[in-house]
Amino acid sequence: MGKHCNTCRHWTNVERDWQFDKLEMGSCAAIRQRQDIVAPAREIENWSAREAEEERLMLAQKAIAVDRSGYYAAIRTQGDFGCVLHEPALSGGKDD
Repeated sequence: MGKHCNTCRHWTNVERDWQFDKLEMGSCAAIRQRQDIVAPAREIENWSAREAEEERLMLAQKAIAVDRSGYYAAIRTQGDFGCVLHEPALSGGKDD
């Protein structure tokens, strides 16, 4: 069994987006947005300590979705894309 998005518990195409709808691309929840990853560090008042904590939090991730506007970022893939973050879906899914 391959480690493809269409068999992974992190992959979904529920979040509809007209640009990706026709392409049947989904979104990966395992790759989180930078602003969500570093959110806990916002409580730290000392800038150097906050920066060090943000770095530690980001280094704990294998991948990060970044949008320089800080608004929204997502990873879109086709179902047959392979990934080291793959975790088998609990039910359903198909594999090539």
